[in-house]
Amino acid sequence: MCKPSYIQDQLLKASAKNTKLKVLLVKLAQRIERIQGLTGRMKLGHDLPNDLKSALLSVFPNSAIETKVNDDVILRIDRIADSDVDERSWISALQHIRRSSVADEGDENKLTVAELRKIIGRGRLLYPDLSNCWQAADKNPKEYLRIIHSKDAEQAQEELFAIAKAVQLLSSDHDPIGLMDLSARFLKDSKALKTRSSLIKLLQDWLILVRYGDTDVEDIDDLRKSVLTDFGVFENVTSSKVTLFGPLKYVKQGKTFDWPVCLYKAGESATLSWDNLRDIERVILPENTVIITCENETPFNQLIRENHSGLIIYTAGYPNSAVQRLLRLFSISAVKIQHWGDSDLDGLIIASTLNKIIPLALWRCNIEELRRHQRRFLPLTTFQKSRAETYLANHSDFPFKEELQFTLQNGWLEQESWLPS
Repeated sequence: MCKPSYIQDQLLKASAKNTKLKVLLVKLAQRIERIQGLTGRMKLGHDLPNDLKSALLSVFPNSAIETKVNDDVILRIDRIADSDVDERSWISALQHIRRSSVADEGDENKLTVAELRKIIGRGRLLYPDLSNCWQAADKNPKEYLRIIHSKDAEQAQEELFAIAKAVQLLSSDHDPIGLMDLSARFLKDSKALKTRSSLIKLLQDWLILVRYGDTDVEDIDDLRKSVLTDFGVFENVTSSKVTLFGPLKYVKQGKTFDWPVCLYKAGESATLSWDNLRDIERVILPENTVIITCENETPFNQLIRENHSGLIIYTAGYPNSAVQRLLRLFSISAVKIQHWGDSDLDGLIIASTLNKIIPLALWRCNIEELRRHQRRFLPLTTFQKSRAETYLANHSDFPFKEELQFTLQNGWLEQESWLPS
């Protein structure tokens, strides 16, 4: 058992030598404050530099640091302390590190908690659709003081409102946008989002809040990796693409292009980039063609092997701007749209996102199919169940509420587990 003062001294000395370690310690302190104890595990990063690994091993027990085969480094929070007394010592020491971090930044940031809360109040009035985001800021004002590196309240408000405007744009119907373009448009600095990790994380976290509501997202690091792409932000906008299989032709500048049909007849899928899509005037399909949107790659290829006569569109998870643009081209036509995806929360949100563009019916994941395939269900983790319950509570108008409630009660059906009877 270590005395609190000894642990505190060791953490202070090590973090003074390695600023990256200090960042991780502050993050850990925030996490244990939220979960109220040394439980669970926390991903520290991928392929960490040797000096940071050494610093971690100098302050934490070796058994608490795990390096996976893919070089992800995991902190086993539940292995840090070996007794209740030791746990209290660690929590006290980590809280001291967090307080000292706030104090260190105090000279550089003149913004006070009271001023931040005034900004939050104005934000609620100007951007009421982002209530979850303002609530998160109001609950963690000190964390937001660290994120906003402005010198005064006016500059801090300008930055927070810029992020709010960016979130509003990304939540609406928009063309794909480059990260630097987004940064230049709203922060008047094309490099701000690339060079300030705290600012890009704020944008990512607010987009996650918009999607999932006010929930404790344990896997937030994994969600951050994909959320910008999901909302149409790319390093290069031409990387926004859609893959499809079917008898599709399109008209562009008065000329009809039939190469997707040629590939279809050869048994091959076609991929349209944003350059292909952005100036399409209309799309042409044979009469009574059924369109199937498919969430995952393996089932998409399965449908090709099943020789479906309709048009199959691979959404690659959450639909990017290219997928959404293609569907909007069908929205003025009397076409039948079906969606096949997982029946977990993410799968049904994907279906809901597509349904907002063009009304669709669930296929192979609707309530009748779910009842028929119960023996193939996967159990929900505690985290998955919590997310789904929170989402339902915050979205009373969710179009696939029956399927999500059924999933909550029985587990979820993965697309790959579906089999014809």
